[in-house]
Amino acid sequence: MKRIQKSIVIIFLFIYSFHYHCWAINTNNDIFENLKNNYILFTKKIELKYNFDIELKVLNTLTPKIDAFLLKKDFSNEKKELLNYLLKINQERIQELQKIINERNILFKKQKVEELKYILRLKNIIKHWEISIFIKSIQETGKNIISVDRNFEFIENNVIKNIFLEENFEKKRIYYEITASNYMYFYELDWLIVYLSEQDKYIFLIKDTYLILEKTPFSSFYKDISPVNNYIVDIEKNFSSDENKNNYFLKKEGDSYYLISFKEYFYIKDSYWFYPYKMGKLWYKDIIFFKDAQNGNIFYTPQYEKTKIIDAELISEVKDKQSFIETMHNDKVFFFNDFNFYLKEIKEETKNIVKDIKTDEEKIAKIYSWIIDNLDYPKKYSLSDKNIFSWIMTYKNRSGVCEWYVNLISYMLLYAGIENVEIISWFVINSDFFPEIWHSWIRIWDFYYDPTFDDPVILWWNILTEKKKRPYKYFKLPKELLYSDRYEYENLPENMKIMSSDERKKIVKGNLYNLAIKYWDKDFLLLKPYYFRIKYNLNFEQKIIKETLKNIIPYYEVNGSDFTTTINGKMEYIQQVEYIKIKNDDDDLEPILESKNFNMDWIYLLKWYLWPNQYEYRLGYNLKMKD
Repeated sequence: MKRIQKSIVIIFLFIYSFHYHCWAINTNNDIFENLKNNYILFTKKIELKYNFDIELKVLNTLTPKIDAFLLKKDFSNEKKELLNYLLKINQERIQELQKIINERNILFKKQKVEELKYILRLKNIIKHWEISIFIKSIQETGKNIISVDRNFEFIENNVIKNIFLEENFEKKRIYYEITASNYMYFYELDWLIVYLSEQDKYIFLIKDTYLILEKTPFSSFYKDISPVNNYIVDIEKNFSSDENKNNYFLKKEGDSYYLISFKEYFYIKDSYWFYPYKMGKLWYKDIIFFKDAQNGNIFYTPQYEKTKIIDAELISEVKDKQSFIETMHNDKVFFFNDFNFYLKEIKEETKNIVKDIKTDEEKIAKIYSWIIDNLDYPKKYSLSDKNIFSWIMTYKNRSGVCEWYVNLISYMLLYAGIENVEIISWFVINSDFFPEIWHSWIRIWDFYYDPTFDDPVILWWNILTEKKKRPYKYFKLPKELLYSDRYEYENLPENMKIMSSDERKKIVKGNLYNLAIKYWDKDFLLLKPYYFRIKYNLNFEQKIIKETLKNIIPYYEVNGSDFTTTINGKMEYIQQVEYIKIKNDDDDLEPILESKNFNMDWIYLLKWYLWPNQYEYRLGYNLKMKD
């Protein structure tokens, strides 16, 4: 330990002297990044060579060393800032290690309690018994007697052992039962006497047909956990399944994260111990054990695949590493050789986007805007086109479909330090492609976001010329509002699948109308059409046409040759007006009203005469009359 402590001081002095020299050359934030990278490399070396306990002891020696170093020197503010930054990242790592070790110790103590219960149960089963007179006479010849339970287990010096029979003794007779009528035949035989406590009988085992095995307690897995050697997995946190029913969990080894995937697994009948020899007899060389944190059951998988997912350095600053790596797994990112390169680009892009932004809410809004402003949803695509079904190609080409919009934004949010980000993919029932094609969106904590639906493919009425001018209707919505038009698979009513498109759209409109009543004071953009209908006593199914507007807003007939109209019996002259042309009498005017945010203040319906017998309807605004 002293040698390790001495090494850390030497390495620290090397790191410091390196950055001391760099300060004279480079005064930007790169020096802090370089320092952190050196620190990470150093801690990785400790992890690989030792374990978490040793690493914690080593890092705890670093803080007083730096403090002492600061006291001896009169440093400039810049150099003090550098040393304080090293103290900060060291303390963050110490806290992370303490959390890991504390969780391990809790699991270790719980497991030890379970193992003690197991030992006590076994002791109660094979408690002292009254040895028969004929057995005592055999015992006097120097033969041992072992009392076992139904699994042929017994206790020796508080260690559980097992008499393992090489063959199934029910199928092949490799033992003899000892009775009062035959015991004298066993005096000269060099065999083992076993008392089957639960059957109350004695047997003789043939010398070379059994082994005495020692049982390995599962608590031993918690004694020396390191990033390289940790074979027991808490499945409450780490065990998942994908859409193809492949089971997987994520594991850090050295400086990388790996995906361990497998098809099948097997429960161990007794939940707290196992016999390595028996596993070996099954030809299982590499076994991973899992412990169900809820019920304590333990199971294992003997056949698995191990795939490298990402370098640990790329997500060293990500708070929610589990969500990040699971997103990568679902993204099938390992199909591409250059994903680490592009992740570095995305990491830097995210840093630039959220630079100087303090709150999570501002970061989410900024990243959401970046996605919508910089990506385009393809108007035509093939389901076999890998370019739009990959976050890498979506980032490279700035084009992709919904799933990769949300995967890309998920990476950026996690890089920005946002936690509890979930990608969701299910049905949108008023889609023309329901139920063949699913849609994807994201949840952040208790709110829901759909960047694809906020990124229009068609700009109605040529009103919107730039995407960034479009207000966001699907940003930070409560679940019931976003889910007014969508269902998760298990909640999808069967009759929904056979409904017509018009019937499903009617259900969605009804849902939104009712939610507009509930959220009347919230002013959600998604509910604006229904606030409007409620305010003017319109049915949620009612089509808004020009005749509807005549009862809502001022209506004027205008002579287009001289810009005159009659208002309250008086001739007025129009000096200025902007307008949107209503093409047909039965046009649905909702998209036009949406462009005005459904605010009918200072909006007019104009019947504009081009010629005496020729006219058109216009929705006017910014109207001014001559004095």
